Amino acid sequence: MDSIAIVAGEAVGLPQDMTLGEAEAFLAAHRDCQTAVDEDAHTSEVFIDQFDLLHSRWMGHVVDLYRDPTYQALLDEAVACLVARGWKTDSYEGFFSTVDGQISRAAPDLEAMRQISRGAGRDFSDCLATWDVTRTTQLETDRAAFVDDNFAALVEAEAVFRQFFGDGPP
Repeated sequence: MDSIAIVAGEAVGLPQDMTLGEAEAFLAAHRDCQTAVDEDAHTSEVFIDQFDLLHSRWMGHVVDLYRDPTYQALLDEAVACLVARGWKTDSYEGFFSTVDGQISRAAPDLEAMRQISRGAGRDFSDCLATWDVTRTTQLETDRAAFVDDNFAALVEAEAVFRQFFGDGPP
C-alpha cells in the first residue's frame, strides 16, 4: 500500500499505482454490480414465489383428478389388464419399475431389451388407452380453466421470468 485515501467516506489503503479517482470508480462499479445482483435476487425470489403459488394451484387440479373415483376405476382396470398380460405389478408406477427391471436384467442384449420395450409399449398402449385419453382430456379441460382463472398471474410470472433471464418484457 502506497497511500491511504478517503473513498466513499471510509479510509482505505490504495493498491500501488491506484489513484483516488480509480478507487472511486472501482467502488462505484462494485456498488452498481451489487445493486444488479440484489435486483436479480429479488426478481428470482418473486418468480419463485409466483411459480410456487401457481404450481400449487395446478397440482391441486391434478390431485383432484387422481382422486376421482371414475378415474381411479379406469386406472384399476388398466392395471388389471397389464396383470392379465403377464406383468407383475399392482400399480401404474409399478409397471414402469417392472419394465425397467426387466430391461436392466436383459442388458447388454440389445435385441432382448428391444423386445421387452416393444412388448411393454404395446401392452401399455392397449391397456391404458382409455385411462390415458380420459386423463389427457380432463387435464386439457382443467388446463384451459386454470389458464382462464389464473391468466393475470401467469402473464406476470412470464414477465418476471423474462426479466430475470434477460429477455425483457414480453
